[in-house]
Amino acid sequence: MKHHLPYLKMNTQKPRNRDRRINPKVLISIGLGYGYGRGIIAGIVSYARTHGPWEFVGQLGPVVQVTAIEQAPRYDGIIFDPIAQGAVEAIKRRGAPAVSVGGAAVAKDIPHVTSNSKAVARMAFDYFRGLGFSRFATYGGNPAFRAFRIQAFADLAKDAGFSCFDLGPSSPQQWLVADKKNQWTREIHRLKTQLPQLQGRTALFAWSSEEARPIVAACDELGIDVPDHLAVLGVDDDEAICELASPPISAIDHGCETIGWQAAKALDAMMRGQPLPSLAIHVDPVRVVDRQSTQTLAVYDPILITAVKFIQDNFAEGITVRDVLSEVGVSRPTLENHFRHTFGRTAHQHITLKRIERAKELLLLTMLDLGSISVRCGFSYPSKFSAAFRRETGVSPTEFRRWGRASGSTKSTRDQTLDD
Repeated sequence: MKHHLPYLKMNTQKPRNRDRRINPKVLISIGLGYGYGRGIIAGIVSYARTHGPWEFVGQLGPVVQVTAIEQAPRYDGIIFDPIAQGAVEAIKRRGAPAVSVGGAAVAKDIPHVTSNSKAVARMAFDYFRGLGFSRFATYGGNPAFRAFRIQAFADLAKDAGFSCFDLGPSSPQQWLVADKKNQWTREIHRLKTQLPQLQGRTALFAWSSEEARPIVAACDELGIDVPDHLAVLGVDDDEAICELASPPISAIDHGCETIGWQAAKALDAMMRGQPLPSLAIHVDPVRVVDRQSTQTLAVYDPILITAVKFIQDNFAEGITVRDVLSEVGVSRPTLENHFRHTFGRTAHQHITLKRIERAKELLLLTMLDLGSISVRCGFSYPSKFSAAFRRETGVSPTEFRRWGRASGSTKSTRDQTLDD
């Protein structure tokens, strides 16, 4: 996840049709030590560039410090992470409009913007089921907040009739500062005593990409193969953290830049004295960014192995279930029984989901028009592509792309024309 952050004390573009004569001063109290925090800040800056100018005041550090709030110069509004004890009280003493991000809502009268934890858990569980996993594990998260994401994942597994082993919470914030107790080494040692308890090929869902790192490190020391024995999926898609791990860690892009954008939008309205339609805003995740830590297939069924490989290699060629049947040489009822038993979905649904995953990438990372994307994903007509995309995601391809651009969540574009 690449976030190019300018100096926080800056002047953004000239205002357009603003009803304020003085540029508002905004304080950001969010830790830079995680990709999540950096992503939120990037979203805030993106909003300010479009709707500003704003002047950002104060200083940022790897973790949230209450003293930074108390000692900050005068500001007209603040966007903050409530993880630091005493942050809410310090902000209320200052009296300026405030919006919190991340974790759980901290006060009934403070607007809160965060990821849709249940949707994140659902995306992770469906992704693992699509790889054929039937054993699951969870790890990480602040004890105060982990129920929103970790417990939601465990509940999905249990509701589907599967077990889910919990490796416990973690405190990665302690890994970012000088720590005489050497918490990182201690955590690796603790995990080395628990990971051998996992039985069979297991899919592990970590609270964040940062918290997936000690899992991968402990597995390396134990000789546990990632991903063939333990597939590891994190959240936040912090590109630096994910790519530096060995193997690179797959992660859910859960829209942290959109969280920042929406928080800035809410604060802007408050500073203008405008009412907010809601004090709670939940942002849905974008997609799973697939890397080596989950590039495996947890099935032993030769029919499914052949079928899934054929679909993976040919879904963009417009194949149908009939083509899959010709490849594997079984009847349709037999094929569907195998797919439903292992993946919880039909062969047709499996093909469609592969196409939607590719479409999300092309919508966010290229400037291709919708007709070109539909062809590259194996849809016969753009109208069928749009209908399938809306059915699976709840929004149209154009809305998905526009939302990604508005929040700054696209990571690269190529020189291709856009005509949607």
